[in-house]
Amino acid sequence: LGRIRLQKNKQVATSTWIDRQRTNLVAYEYLCHIGEAKDWIEACLGQEIPPVTKLEEFMRNGIILAKLANIIHPGTA
Repeated sequence: LGRIRLQKNKQVATSTWIDRQRTNLVAYEYLCHIGEAKDWIEACLGQEIPPVTKLEEFMRNGIILAKLANIIHPGTA
């Protein structure tokens, strides 16, 4: 996936258009980074983890972080 280019919709006022486009772009890039992190975690652990939409809640208990720490530096967790 590449970056999304901002393209002006002539029907929308300039200031609100750019604000909405910027918000959408930030959300898009956030989801791309979360997807990349999910792929990396799965590759490190050799197991599937929940989809991006549920990943934040799933990571809260710290179990995945402990498993990753143990892979990166054995004996840590």
